[in-house]
Amino acid sequence: MLTGHITSRETRQRVSYGFDHEVWFSKPGWTPHYAEHVIDPLDGKEKLVMADPHTQFKAFIYDLRSQRIEWEYSFGTPTDEQVHNPHTARMLLEDVANFGNAGDIYCCSPDQKIIVIDRATKTIKKEIAPCFAPKFLHEARLSVDKQHLILTDYYWGQDNAHGIVKQRISDGAEIWAVTPFVCPGKVSVIENAHASAHDPSFGGEYLVCCNDVNGLVAEIKDSDGSMVWACPNSQDGVGCMIGAPHAAIRLGRVEWSGAITVVGSESGGGIVGIMFNRQPIFCIGNTAGKTRAGAHFYVPTSVGLGETTHVFETLDGRIGFIDWGGSENRSNVCVINQLPARQQTAYRQGRNETTGNDWDWKEYIYTKDWDETFLVIKNTGANALLWRVYGCLHNWGNLQEHPEFFRIEKAEEEVAGGSEGTHLVTKPYTFLVLQYKSAVADQPTTCDIYVAQRRR
Repeated sequence: MLTGHITSRETRQRVSYGFDHEVWFSKPGWTPHYAEHVIDPLDGKEKLVMADPHTQFKAFIYDLRSQRIEWEYSFGTPTDEQVHNPHTARMLLEDVANFGNAGDIYCCSPDQKIIVIDRATKTIKKEIAPCFAPKFLHEARLSVDKQHLILTDYYWGQDNAHGIVKQRISDGAEIWAVTPFVCPGKVSVIENAHASAHDPSFGGEYLVCCNDVNGLVAEIKDSDGSMVWACPNSQDGVGCMIGAPHAAIRLGRVEWSGAITVVGSESGGGIVGIMFNRQPIFCIGNTAGKTRAGAHFYVPTSVGLGETTHVFETLDGRIGFIDWGGSENRSNVCVINQLPARQQTAYRQGRNETTGNDWDWKEYIYTKDWDETFLVIKNTGANALLWRVYGCLHNWGNLQEHPEFFRIEKAEEEVAGGSEGTHLVTKPYTFLVLQYKSAVADQPTTCDIYVAQRRR
């Protein structure tokens, strides 16, 4: 039974440039990297389960109604032979065979084991060694069938074939191991995947982030770990670039691939919502770069975010996040009420595209919720190309079957080899179509396409 009702909680509200959010946990000297919002099966109350791997080195539980830390398990400062864990800590909401009981906490330890902690006694009731020799056992997440663990090794290199691993709980056997990218971070389950036509999955069961500065979020399959979707596309880098993402969640039970992937960006603090076509639907921050000397830097946001290490879904369906922009050596666990009115984003829509004799185009460019869309086509080859832009005047974007819904926004223009064409769109279209072809028949060239968008 839910005794600590969600709406009865006291929170601190902050509004900056229209970014309305609540602070659920903020305590000097505490830097949680992970949080989940649950109903505790032991008492029916609303809790945050959190993990602090960098300052307190603890897994802990925060009662949202009483606003106090009611339980904690300390690992102590890691030695030189250990790693900074726990990066995640999860509560079992029901009994899991061969693993633990409802209310137990499970996480990765500094000595790179998967442990299950008895809440009442604060003793380790189960310890599982990974089926490989990790460099940094970063994550252990129960699989969709709760008979396996999905593990990530954050520091794997070319000499290590175990980036993401599925391990059976009962006997510790390795089911599969894949290395799709460096620095795999947290793992989230796509809830209700394949349950009905209202399927939030794009073909897989888990989301895993590549925590590189030029990172990505990937959807992988439970059966073999293969990647079925990624943003940016892992093959050509097309889509919204995400700077150092650590966690992602899939929101919505929408048909026709309409669910949104929400990603937290450590690059200066960022929260990005991405559509199936890899275009951003909303964006806060997510900006980084390199100095002239070659050093990476993060750009903090005007709404006060500094480094977003985690995103999660609240019990009432909102977006929660953890950001390290707080003072006094703290990270803040927050929940979004309303996204900021002013937003800006950019992405690559095409890369190394080869022109032909007929007009070609990539995906529809969604513009309905953006005030400005700036288009750039770069001719990266030697021969000239032609390009033009159509705008859609209807909510149904379908150029092939309904060309009457579209008008010419930009007339045909030639771009010489090594040059670029640009166009700013401010009219209230729902979609844009950027088309290109060779300027001279049978003289192809190549091009890259970029899109920048802004809400004013």
